[in-house]
Amino acid sequence: GPDPFFVPYIVMLDEFEFYYTDRNKQGFQAVIKISRKSQSKKVIFKSPYAWQKIELCKMKNKLYLGSFPLGGERTISSITELSLDGQSKLNLYNSPLPDIGRMVCFEDKIHFIKTFEYIAELNLKKSDVFTLGVDFKSPKRLTSFEYATQIVNMDEVLMIPYRGKYYVLSDGVFTIDDSLKKKGDKK
Repeated sequence: GPDPFFVPYIVMLDEFEFYYTDRNKQGFQAVIKISRKSQSKKVIFKSPYAWQKIELCKMKNKLYLGSFPLGGERTISSITELSLDGQSKLNLYNSPLPDIGRMVCFEDKIHFIKTFEYIAELNLKKSDVFTLGVDFKSPKRLTSFEYATQIVNMDEVLMIPYRGKYYVLSDGVFTIDDSLKKKGDKK
């Protein structure tokens, strides 16, 4: 049935073409390309597994697709460079662990929440912010929170809300940004 927690990802290539994710009743997600010029809609990628969360981001006219598990027995995570027509794929990253995802393309890098330790019996994920650079060899760990769950690009500022504080990326390092506190907040 419908998933009340599903939120589609939308990436605009230009004013005429955009890509978005959608989910069917069986829990399979897909990437759909819409062309306003040709008035067409085309599925360019469909997840081979149900309950995989598909995330999108764009960097320099390239589309990146993250596939992260939503639960169940499959725990494999991946990040793929997908051609704009969906015809070719280049696998950039695979993990046997259930990454959280929250993929953000920012400053020629893909940032995401990677699980580095997983205790299946407790569904406990130790996770932090990692980045894949232009070489795409292996992800580099940027934080040491151990339980990071969110990363946000807000007006071209990469931010992590974590335990009541806001960490902002500056020169490759996340530091606390006190300017985001409410007036009268003493913490």
